[in-house]
Amino acid sequence: MNLKLAGILAGVAMMGGVALAQEEMDHPMDERTMQQQPMNQPAAQVNELQGKVLGVGGSTLYIQGRDGVAIPLEVSRDTLIDGKKIKGMIGSHLDKNFKEGDEVRVSFELKKGFRGHLVNQAVKVDKANK
Repeated sequence: MNLKLAGILAGVAMMGGVALAQEEMDHPMDERTMQQQPMNQPAAQVNELQGKVLGVGGSTLYIQGRDGVAIPLEVSRDTLIDGKKIKGMIGSHLDKNFKEGDEVRVSFELKKGFRGHLVNQAVKVDKANK
């Protein structure tokens, strides 16, 4: 019985290593940089990417990264758009200010969203082609 349990645990550990390696291959470091928050704050990682706007859906901004992958970014009232907080409806603001093909630079954090699902929470979005 113990040998069977050890085999199952070893298999799970190997699969976790493969998943981690795949994750690293899917997100090359030249596309994003990670910075640690100061020691007195929770250890949140801020990621950065530059890409083209694919579209807007409600409060979500869809960006195409350098490798062609579509990345959904949740925008909130705390998100800075070109250095300013959003006034009014988030979806309307995004529709009005972001068009397909716009170049943007985005800072975002991976956070737990509604019902505990992980989301890319936009911290700052700056248009590159103003």
